[in-house]
Amino acid sequence: MFKTMPASGFTRYRSCQFVRNVLAVTGALAVCAPAIAQSFVAYPGIYPIAVIEVRDAKTFYVNAAVWPGFERNFVITQPGIEIPSDGIRAPACEQKLAAKAKAFTESFFKGAESSEVHNIEMADTASENAVAVAYTEQGSLVDALLEKGFARPSSTDPATPWCSD
Repeated sequence: MFKTMPASGFTRYRSCQFVRNVLAVTGALAVCAPAIAQSFVAYPGIYPIAVIEVRDAKTFYVNAAVWPGFERNFVITQPGIEIPSDGIRAPACEQKLAAKAKAFTESFFKGAESSEVHNIEMADTASENAVAVAYTEQGSLVDALLEKGFARPSSTDPATPWCSD
């Protein structure tokens, strides 16, 4: 028969230490996983784009050459800014400003010889949704929208009105 020996104090200590370490690592992963899953730079670097459709002043559908011979379509959103709403519940003056902002973004790309995005961030590479700053020879779209008053920093209080009727 197989006879078990009582565990020594040292063996018991090592077992408890192992269990504590496993629990600590599991807890750390559970806390960090949502932060890691938020987004990552799926395509670091600079990528030429062809704008297919401007959806609003800071969101547009593009085709990007992410690898030689491999192109992908993305819905690119500009980071760090908020734009006026064109929603039905928005004040009329805000809807007009949103239409002007969208027209500005369309002309920003139409007048450009070349367009590119830098460091495409995504939640996962299976998605089409991405965040990246768009550039032309005129500079950054984010900077241009802020300069013209068609956007404001995301840190601005959302209750601040865009205009007064």
